[in-house]
Amino acid sequence: SEEGKGAKFWFTLPAVVEKQTEQTALPTFSPTAMPDLPTLTEANQTLLLPFLPALSERAVYYTSELENILSQIDFEQNENLSLWGNRLNEAIHNFNQELYTQLLSQIKP
Repeated sequence: SEEGKGAKFWFTLPAVVEKQTEQTALPTFSPTAMPDLPTLTEANQTLLLPFLPALSERAVYYTSELENILSQIDFEQNENLSLWGNRLNEAIHNFNQELYTQLLSQIKP
């Protein structure tokens, strides 16, 4: 490498294919398997509305950016808002775009 120009690194990873057994199978997410979504009150929706554009333009894999946005919201104001915030965090950390989208759709302008 040259000073000020960075460096290139190359490496290879072995391809390993493992059979999944019932014990190692990952859970699947489907709308029918999802528990009921927490209900947002009109006051909750009003509180969340300013954050909707920023949340809507990011997919769940923008974890750090989403966490920064969510850190600005006081989810402890009431139980429903807290449950909703927990489900949204769950969707983000499980990369569950479907649940994330469903939760955001509850915020009505």
